[in-house]
Amino acid sequence: MRAHLSFQSRVLVAVALLGGCSSSPTEPQLVPLGGVLLVSPAAASIGDRGTLQLTVKVTGSNQSLTPSPELVWSSSDEQVAAVTPNGVVFGRAGGATDIVARWHGLRGVARITVVVTPIPEVKPPKTCTPLALSAAKRGVDATTAIPTCKR
Repeated sequence: MRAHLSFQSRVLVAVALLGGCSSSPTEPQLVPLGGVLLVSPAAASIGDRGTLQLTVKVTGSNQSLTPSPELVWSSSDEQVAAVTPNGVVFGRAGGATDIVARWHGLRGVARITVVVTPIPEVKPPKTCTPLALSAAKRGVDATTAIPTCKR
C-alpha cells in the first residue's frame, strides 16, 4: 500500500526542510566555475616602512571578498614584505615579492616592489663661538673680536 501525503503535508515537509536555510555570512559562498581571483592593485610599489591595503574580487562579480578564514594571504618573500590576514602589506626591505590570495581553490597575485627609503643625513647644528672668547684667552683685545661659527 502506498502512502499518500496530502498537499498540505508536502508543503509542511518542504517548509520544515527549508526552514534552516538562510543567507547568513557563515554559510559557504558559491564559487563561479572557472573563476579567478583579481587582487587589486595587481602591481604596486611601497617604501620599506610603508603599508598598502589589497582587495580581492572574483571574476564575474563586482563584490569584493571580505576577510574570512577562507581568504588566506601569503607573501613569497617575508623578508621583503609581509601581509596580514586582512590583506595589509607591510614593506620591510628593498626587493620584489608576490602577495598571494587564496580562496576556495582560487588564486590571485599582486606583485609588490619595496623601495628602500633613504635615511636623510643628519648634520650637527652650527655652534657659534665669538672670536672674542678665543681672543681673550690669548690676551688680545676682546672688543674688536668678530663672532665665528664652526660646524
